[in-house]
Amino acid sequence: MLFRSVRIKTGHAQLYFEFDQGGVQTPLGSFDSLVNSYEGFRDKDTIFNPVKGMLGQYDSIFVMGSFEDVTLKALMVFNGVDIYQLKIDPVALRKLLINSLALATDRMELASKKYNTTRNSCVTNQVRLINSALPESRRIREWHTILGLRIFRTLGSILPSQLPKTLAKHELVLAEEHYIGRDNITALYHKGQKQTTSRQEQTHKFELLYEVSEDLNYD
Repeated sequence: MLFRSVRIKTGHAQLYFEFDQGGVQTPLGSFDSLVNSYEGFRDKDTIFNPVKGMLGQYDSIFVMGSFEDVTLKALMVFNGVDIYQLKIDPVALRKLLINSLALATDRMELASKKYNTTRNSCVTNQVRLINSALPESRRIREWHTILGLRIFRTLGSILPSQLPKTLAKHELVLAEEHYIGRDNITALYHKGQKQTTSRQEQTHKFELLYEVSEDLNYD
């Protein structure tokens, strides 16, 4: 799924993967979701400046987190969240996950390119990853070319506001959800928390039953 945090006339695109309970193992525990976010690295409390972003002032990084992480961030920074379930088959989805993790952990690749607001941004990298998992006939056009040379990027692969239209045009949207305003984002955050708690409780109950069954003597 594509997770898009939005402000008026701007936004931030991220890829959001869901797993079975405990599908993501980390040193901090297990999680049921993974969100990858391409960003320009900034020091703490430094506000992003799109003009500086066009001048190569930010290093390239990927930030990985859970659904709750990014929803909480959206609550603090943005005024809305859009979630688009991508219409791709399981094989392509698996490839998208693998490619996403590979790019996020490729330090040499990230170090070779600075963040750029229009040429190497959160949107362009997520479009790049989505294309990497699709057959050529379904890929989003990323560049305008002349004689095979890349001249400038398409608006549909740059602007967060254009991304939903781009996905719809290429028949890549299976379903969508929209949460506008702080109250709705807060509800979305608590919904994610409840789902996680519910799955943890179900797993705990199963483990208790399993322990009891081991103590029973069937002879």
